Amino acid sequence: MNNKVKMDYFSAIKNELKAHFSLLLQDVKILKDKMSGAGREEELVHLDRMIKINNSLFQKLDKLLEIYTLDTRFSNVTRRKVSINKLLSDVSRELMRYVEEKKVKIKLGLLQKDIYLNLYEEAIKNTLFWVLLNIIKHAVPSSDLIIIVNEEDKIVKIKISYLRKERDKTISNYRSLEFENLILERYLKIEEGFYTIKSGDNGACELIVNLPLKMSKDLDKSIPQTGKKIVDIKEIIKDEKELPSLSVVAAKVVSMATSDDVSASQIAETIKKDPALTAKILKVVNSSFYGFRKQITTLSQAIAILGLSAVRTLSLCISVLDRFPKKSDDSFNYQSFWERSLASAVASKIIAGKLGEKETEEAFLAGLMQNIGGLIFAKYYPEEYAKILEEHYTLGTPIREMEKRKWGIDHAEIGNVLSTKWSLPEILTKSIRYHHSPEEAKDESEKIRRTINIVHLGDIIASIIYDVNKKSNLTLLREKVSQYFQFSEEDIDEIMNKVSSELEEAAQNFEISVSETKSYAEILQEANLELGKINLTYEQMNRELQKAIAKAEKLAEELQKANKKLKEQAITDGLTELYNHRFFFDLLEKEFSKSQRHKLPLSCIMMDIDFFKVFNDTYGHKQGDIVLKEVARILSESVRDGDIVARYGGEEFSVILPKTEKESARIVAERIRRKIEETAFPGGLEKGQVTISLGTSTMLNDEYDTPGELVEAADKALYKAKENGRNRVESFD
Repeated sequence: MNNKVKMDYFSAIKNELKAHFSLLLQDVKILKDKMSGAGREEELVHLDRMIKINNSLFQKLDKLLEIYTLDTRFSNVTRRKVSINKLLSDVSRELMRYVEEKKVKIKLGLLQKDIYLNLYEEAIKNTLFWVLLNIIKHAVPSSDLIIIVNEEDKIVKIKISYLRKERDKTISNYRSLEFENLILERYLKIEEGFYTIKSGDNGACELIVNLPLKMSKDLDKSIPQTGKKIVDIKEIIKDEKELPSLSVVAAKVVSMATSDDVSASQIAETIKKDPALTAKILKVVNSSFYGFRKQITTLSQAIAILGLSAVRTLSLCISVLDRFPKKSDDSFNYQSFWERSLASAVASKIIAGKLGEKETEEAFLAGLMQNIGGLIFAKYYPEEYAKILEEHYTLGTPIREMEKRKWGIDHAEIGNVLSTKWSLPEILTKSIRYHHSPEEAKDESEKIRRTINIVHLGDIIASIIYDVNKKSNLTLLREKVSQYFQFSEEDIDEIMNKVSSELEEAAQNFEISVSETKSYAEILQEANLELGKINLTYEQMNRELQKAIAKAEKLAEELQKANKKLKEQAITDGLTELYNHRFFFDLLEKEFSKSQRHKLPLSCIMMDIDFFKVFNDTYGHKQGDIVLKEVARILSESVRDGDIVARYGGEEFSVILPKTEKESARIVAERIRRKIEETAFPGGLEKGQVTISLGTSTMLNDEYDTPGELVEAADKALYKAKENGRNRVESFD
């Protein structure tokens, strides 16, 4: 048979749970029958089996959920370039100890020329590991497990051949019960791939995993290229003949601005020779870019007020923009390039002003031109460079590494050559050269390093506005701002809000088309919704939002509500409003570590409502929920403020008691037991109809290596309380 596998995920989960709990039920019955015997060895064997089944189920569910959320906004996992040969070698190596146990031999046939695909690396590695481990589990001992990978019709095919033992006759529809296949199906669905299974009468099986090559941005990117393209770009840069030049007027202005004996009228006369440049300079001077109250009508007046340096910078800004395309075509999105460059320029200017710099135009020009070298790549190889930019913007792959692999040179080096050719001031050429790597400019003057840092921050702010990975870029901005200038959170708020508000007008002044500019509050909300939560404390997030209320009060209010709900859902149980199982272990780990560090006692109570299943069957689930909520209330009222109460799962609850010794923990547990026994629960229940069994464990002298062992000990004491008649407290000895 040869079929493309399709699955109903939720039905498969239901069947898997049903099968596992059937096995658990059988073990419980066996334990019950053995209770009358004197020995306990056989009972422990069955108990160990129950624990292993539970652990296996938990791990499988965890992996299933991990794969299921990969392509949703709840995942913070990103793709990266993965070598197929290395992937299969790593997985095979991790399987060696299982292979040795089963005496199965792995034979691996790799690609002669490796292929690199953009994959969720950990997810594909875990998926293949689980699938192969399941195959090994059911393979005939001393047989071969053959894994061969090849490429056919633009599909990477991973063929896995093996001999399978006869299937367990007690379980029907075997394939649908295999979580490994379920996880594989889900992952391949995300990657637009599929898998097939071939099986024969003699137990020979073949699993074929198919991954489409279209997932790769550039299959040969990881291999340094030495072809004609590298030589061409380097020759162009070396030759400088085909590099764009400034206009005659702009070049003359740059030259005159560096001379001490040039008057304002001479520079004005030079600029007037280019009427279009003159009009654009006056347009910018009279805009909110400078915010002068009186209108400036002549170039001489502009030079007198702004100074030669500022006018030179404006001339350069306008001339540079005129030397390159601004409208997009089918092969390269120039509009997006200039939009990002302008955002970086505006951000750099605002940061410079915040630092008290007098000539903020210089920072503006440096921000605008920092990526100018990339336009040389776009001119000669537009489609290939567009793909590199897309990968950088979406996956965060370092752009300079990709450029150097492709052409042997990066855009910062090209920009440095261009700015030198144009005889730009050193502060601009150095800012362009080191804007991605300020740490490499340690030997430059303080003023130059300061401008490089400003431009570097401007580039990060542009990434926050336009890139997919807003969370990581926001975190990077805070880290670098603290490192360079010690700005406060309020300063960052102010800068980001100014960039959002000034970007659109700057685009009009310099005739650059931009898409609708988002406010800072919208950017924060987008980051929060896309990535789960921004890497900030909730106090910081609230402060960010409060700064944005003036412009987006309704939006900020909605975001606050969403964050509050998200936090509650993440750490609390929806029914009882106690901490949930996951957060319970987070808190327990912290308390466990603290107790070990300071040599303090730590106690744990595990408890279970007696005969709750029977209660549910008798009174209904609605009444059962009422009991669970009331038990949660009683627990919360029965402990100290520093104690931690959680719903462990189902009708089971847990309490962490820091700085509490064994006898004190038993007293607390007894108090809880008595209160519940003496409570007449809502719904007409009498006192004593609801009781609870409790088990306690205590760490005094590092008796336990992990928090899980402490919980397991309390759980064993709870089991003993049930065994001894229920409605009682037992402590683990």
